[in-house]
Amino acid sequence: MFGRSEVQTGGGGAPAPRAEQHRVQPPGTLDALLAPRPPFRTALRGYDRVQVDDHVARFAAELLAVRRANDELLARYGACSAELEISRRLLACSPAGREQVRTSERVGEILRLAADEAAWLTEAGADDGDRIRAVARAEADALLRRARQVKEDALADCERMRAEAEQTRAAAAEQVARARAEVRRTAARLDEALVALVGLLPEEQPAEPAERAPLPG
Repeated sequence: MFGRSEVQTGGGGAPAPRAEQHRVQPPGTLDALLAPRPPFRTALRGYDRVQVDDHVARFAAELLAVRRANDELLARYGACSAELEISRRLLACSPAGREQVRTSERVGEILRLAADEAAWLTEAGADDGDRIRAVARAEADALLRRARQVKEDALADCERMRAEAEQTRAAAAEQVARARAEVRRTAARLDEALVALVGLLPEEQPAEPAERAPLPG
């Protein structure tokens, strides 16, 4: 295509300039937009929606600029083709003009290649836009699935820890109940032993009153 290979004119003419050398690159070129990874900040549930919209808007503006350049080039190609046809008919009337007709045909071929190059750029831009949107959508879906998985794992961990805490509380309550029952049984046995010991003790005899000393007369 034109712009990727140089077209040689007859008679040792200079190579035709590349079409891309005269194409002005606006801010936010395709090379910047077609990076391997879109420069988005990630949010909890995917890419930042505002940045994705801005990225798509910049690419749409770039694609629109390419299409406008393509339309302008096609219009110029049509005008030049008409002028070349008129010039070819006028020059064909004289022997000296036949060489100029062949030169005009080469110029027409150059313009045709330029039109093909513009059409290819437009088609490539559309394909790249679809690819960028597909990649961004796939990565956003992957981040969303990852966030959902993290949420599900966190909920499962919370449920597991709650169940373990409930089991620990129930086991502790059961141990406390067993300890209290054991204390009550021990106290009852001590009471029984104390009663038995009291029953084995001899009964105390009441003390006889001492004889009174005679009162002096």
